[in-house]
Amino acid sequence: MRRLTARISTYDYRADFNAKVLKVAVLNNRWVELKLELHRHPSKYLDGSWSLGGIQVSYRGERIYVYLTFNREVKLKEPKQLWV
Repeated sequence: MRRLTARISTYDYRADFNAKVLKVAVLNNRWVELKLELHRHPSKYLDGSWSLGGIQVSYRGERIYVYLTFNREVKLKEPKQLWV
C-alpha cells in the first residue's frame, strides 16, 4: 500500500498543542504519541468558540500527516430579500 488513512473519533485521541503532542489510542488500552509539526498554529480556533472534532491520520511516503477538523455552532439569519 502506498497510502494508509484512518479517521479517528474525538474519543480516541488527545491533543496538546502547547507541547505539540498528539496521543492516539490503539489496541489494548495503549497509546501512540506523535510529535506535531504544525503548518499553522490552530490557536485562533482554540479560543472557546470552536471545538476540535475528529481527525484524519494519513501515512504517505515515510511521513504521517494529521488533518484537524473544528466545529462551531452558528446561528442562521433570515434572508433580507426573498427571491421569487
